[in-house]
Amino acid sequence: SNERGRREVTQAMGLAVRKTQDAVLLDRCAQQTALAVGASAEAVRAEFQRIPKPKARLGYDPPEPMLTEQPASEPAVAPPTQQEQWLLRLAFQDPAFGDWAADCLDPRWVEHPQVRTILETAAQTGDPAEVLVNTLDGPSSRLLTAALVDATEIPQPGRQLQDLVTRLRDRFLDRQLANLTRVLAQPNLPEEELLRTLEEQRDLLGQKQEVLPQAPTPAAA
Repeated sequence: SNERGRREVTQAMGLAVRKTQDAVLLDRCAQQTALAVGASAEAVRAEFQRIPKPKARLGYDPPEPMLTEQPASEPAVAPPTQQEQWLLRLAFQDPAFGDWAADCLDPRWVEHPQVRTILETAAQTGDPAEVLVNTLDGPSSRLLTAALVDATEIPQPGRQLQDLVTRLRDRFLDRQLANLTRVLAQPNLPEEELLRTLEEQRDLLGQKQEVLPQAPTPAAA
């Protein structure tokens, strides 16, 4: 039923945002979820608060006692660029966009490790965002949740997605070409390696000229 579907969405988003332990994010997520399910923000916020904070699950091997008492802090990771944040938003804005990204986006083009992991996992599993936020590691889950609750309107999202992925691809290829240029600049480069490097350079330049398939038009709301 519709009521059951609304409850499932609320539960999934609530569990994800409770994992982040971020009160500001919880409030924003409650407002966006309320709009999505047609309920009041107060009711959704109350529902979120009733969801118990997830407990850390043990693996098959019990942790060492000292590690349990003094867990290692998560390594600091630089935040994603604005382009990578928009890529996350667009890839999960519409199922058709997610399918397009899975087919057309090479994860190597994404530099940020967590953004890359999120997109790789989505492509491999086909899971929607509300499932992924509960299966990803903590930092990745927070990153995806923040992208999902960002309500900033994106005009022409399909065009933006295609252009953004093209820019990420070209930036990746430019880095590869720069590496080849350094190889070619080496003195006394063996002829065999020179020819191979020039061939690879031509291949990369050809890839830059390729036009990505047109991104789909999202389904009407």
